[in-house]
Amino acid sequence: IGSLAELQRRSVNDPEWYWRAVDRELGLRWDGWRDGEAGGPRLRVGAAWRHVGALRLGGLQELGVLNGDTVIALAVRREATDHFGASARAEVSRALSVSATLGRRGEDAYRDLDLGAGPGALWAAGLAYHDPRAGWGVWIGTGQDQLDGTPEPRTTLLGLGLEAGYKNTSVALGVLRRNSPSDVQPEGPHWYAYRLLATLHVSL
Repeated sequence: IGSLAELQRRSVNDPEWYWRAVDRELGLRWDGWRDGEAGGPRLRVGAAWRHVGALRLGGLQELGVLNGDTVIALAVRREATDHFGASARAEVSRALSVSATLGRRGEDAYRDLDLGAGPGALWAAGLAYHDPRAGWGVWIGTGQDQLDGTPEPRTTLLGLGLEAGYKNTSVALGVLRRNSPSDVQPEGPHWYAYRLLATLHVSL
């Protein structure tokens, strides 16, 4: 592969080659502890693995200087890496459930450019209460996302969601707060980011 454009063309013309060379995935899920009265799973466990293969890219870099332009040929190799994640959700009762997630990211390295990030890890835990008879629910969760080799290597996550319903209509509102200290200025201010999501569900 000599350029990004060539990679794009080959991935479109030969997608089987692209996915075989770049990406491999495997996922498993297990349901257990079935509730005899409700007939649904009381415990759900899942795990996934993803392999991203090594990839070579090439190109030309043009530098304009006083005595003329200089063209430098570049060859970059992105090293192969692996990602892994697992999650579990348990129904404590008809209305209450708890969940947990754990993930691990491999290093994203471009050796020829001495660039990269990672490895990294993610963990999260949550609690959900939903009473179908009362028509309302609440969710709360927290976690941390870590990625070494970046200016903000640790990000703390906090989420809250509410749901209310009446007859065949329900409305849900969720907010996620992310904040992180900076390795560049450890004593400086943290950055914050908020995401808001609203959904409307109508049964016809």
